[in-house]
Amino acid sequence: LETRSGYDFLSGIGVNLHIPANTEDLAIRLLAETGFKTFRIEIGWGEMNWDETALNNEERCRRKLALCAQYGIRPTLLINAHQGAPCPVRFFKRRLVADAPKGATTVRLDSVRDLVVGKSGLSGLSDYWAAEALVTSVDTTRRQITLSKPLPKDLKAGEISLATLKYSPLYPVGTPEFEETAAGWVRHALHLCRLAEAAGTKDFDLEIWNELTFGSHFLNINDYYDPRNPKAPGPQP
Repeated sequence: LETRSGYDFLSGIGVNLHIPANTEDLAIRLLAETGFKTFRIEIGWGEMNWDETALNNEERCRRKLALCAQYGIRPTLLINAHQGAPCPVRFFKRRLVADAPKGATTVRLDSVRDLVVGKSGLSGLSDYWAAEALVTSVDTTRRQITLSKPLPKDLKAGEISLATLKYSPLYPVGTPEFEETAAGWVRHALHLCRLAEAAGTKDFDLEIWNELTFGSHFLNINDYYDPRNPKAPGPQP
């Protein structure tokens, strides 16, 4: 539970480990023989499956951690929630049945089945961003949805990308929405710790989030709303 100084990382030699599948044995052995003692391995919350029972690539991750233990490597496990796939998420396609101009706050779809208010939304409107404009209401008769903010560009009729997040972007601390999302985040962190221990990696570090200049919209519910979400009227803590 000790927080290590950033100096420990800056003064040491490490590698952000991204290697092709099925080459871990060779790569990790050679790195260890070369003198590397630390790997930094990113395992975002979006890697967790929808049921939160396992990572989408759990066996490969387990193998990588087991190799770290075998060769005396101390891994730093980076946990974040990049807005492109911030948490357990379901991606899917629907069809826009009519053009929607920039600034529109409603769109009509070929189907509104299984959309979840506050967690489903249109993706990739301005960036790599899942459910960038959230659904705030659904008119099942007209198959029309209301969005949490105006469209940033014109959309032509045709196929569009949507996503349903299992957890809401972060509301202010103390709200029920925050508590639900934070509990899911903690479950993910504990899952990674148990996975590392089960792989024989007894010595490891956790890095909680690493970047605020990009990919960090999930940290603030009001980045998904314009005007601001009525449940989060003030500045986000």
